[in-house]
Amino acid sequence: MESIKSKVIAFGIFGALMVGCGQDSQKEIIAKWNLVSLNSNGTEISLDEPENPAFVTFDGSKLNGNAGCNAFFGNYTLKDKMLVVEGVGTTRKMCDEKSMAIEDSLIKVFADGSSELSINGDTLIIQKENTKATFKK
Repeated sequence: MESIKSKVIAFGIFGALMVGCGQDSQKEIIAKWNLVSLNSNGTEISLDEPENPAFVTFDGSKLNGNAGCNAFFGNYTLKDKMLVVEGVGTTRKMCDEKSMAIEDSLIKVFADGSSELSINGDTLIIQKENTKATFKK
């Protein structure tokens, strides 16, 4: 009986720790993050002089930002170090070539579906397929 009781307590503690980890990530991501590096298919995309600085803001279950030219918005959840995005929309204006190059690559990590996510202090990295975006608070 003592062994079963110990196992139940151990599973309860483990479950609480796992829930706590998810809540920590949720708290850490809620901020405005400015794009500092963008790599697509092994090529670094220049962030010099876009029409609008690229950023993303996470708030509750919603995200919004600017991809260098157009604004974007959607809903998100965090699941096991994955960013799951749904219902993404964007404005649709044309900008200069540099801004559009940034946008074309950056919007891939925010397209509907899952992306790998890591947060280390004031650095956020989101990666989907061959595109990796690094942000700072």
